[in-house]
Amino acid sequence: MRLLSAYLRKREEIFERGPGLETLPVPQLADEIEYAERALGVPLPDDLRALYAVADGDGGLRLFDRHIWLDLPQVVSLHHADHWWAADNTWKYHTLDSVRSDGMPRPTVRFSADRRGWIVFAESTGGDFLAVDMDPAEGGRPGQVIRVGMHHDVGPVYVADSVTELLRLHLAALERGDYRCDVAAEDGQLWIETGLPRRHGDTAHRDTADGGSDGVDAAAEAPVHHAYVTCDAELAPLAGHPTLAAVTVQQAETVEALSLAPLRNCPQLYGLDLSRAKVRDIEVLAGIPALRYLSMREEQWHELTEYAGRRSGLAAAVLADASSLETLAAWAASLDGDGDDIRYYTGRLPDHA
Repeated sequence: MRLLSAYLRKREEIFERGPGLETLPVPQLADEIEYAERALGVPLPDDLRALYAVADGDGGLRLFDRHIWLDLPQVVSLHHADHWWAADNTWKYHTLDSVRSDGMPRPTVRFSADRRGWIVFAESTGGDFLAVDMDPAEGGRPGQVIRVGMHHDVGPVYVADSVTELLRLHLAALERGDYRCDVAAEDGQLWIETGLPRRHGDTAHRDTADGGSDGVDAAAEAPVHHAYVTCDAELAPLAGHPTLAAVTVQQAETVEALSLAPLRNCPQLYGLDLSRAKVRDIEVLAGIPALRYLSMREEQWHELTEYAGRRSGLAAAVLADASSLETLAAWAASLDGDGDDIRYYTGRLPDHA
């Protein structure tokens, strides 16, 4: 591949190495690549397949911004291994952030902990990985490059449209001088300063609808996924909404309490933040089967417990106004009678917690 050759030549120039000194492992044969794809159960994108026909990884050169390009047997092995970085039993995958997923207007990457269609092909030494995405969201493309791993535990990060585009971005950065390097390092460390990704969703289209008069129209016409209800708006426009996944309510103290009844028949409703709301029928929450995230004040939790007992089925619960650690502990125990399945975390709470 000419692009890879040009990239290697530029690296040799930067490190003041003679031509051909950045040698790569011998390539994989066509039948070996086909065998690997069968073992993966997912096809490689054309450009990555072509790269393996040129070289079987980079032999530790860290070609992709200090990520080691893995040889094909390693790719297969890692694809079937336990992806420790994607353990979905952590509370972080059950926050309202989780509903930014496939529901954003033309998202690029599916907001998941892990997917079978993500094929890791490069790894850093810090617990992060580059993968080709063969299961993209509506606005993405098969073969796009994403970053996953320990430092991306709130979701995957879009990197480039393809492996070819990633190489092109790297080469362009080197030609512009947008890099740092350590020629004294044994393996020649090279930091590429531009063309690096922002977290998925930073520049995405908004997937919210406010609860004013404009919000009513948006709720009726757009595929709303996270509705922010403010001021004195009612929830009636959201009744039975087929794509609604989360609702955050923020009301002034002077407004009337609102009814949750319109949310009863929203089939995808995943999360509710009622911590800044006044609600007149809290018992409705007991009849929302898909609800997994719930944030409320202490008085609201007491009211719900009195009506429906312990709220089963939640993956994450938030007490928004805990006055002390003792209050927090008592509330947590009330969610689970024997306390065997309560997980707790210590550390400095943010100001709004």
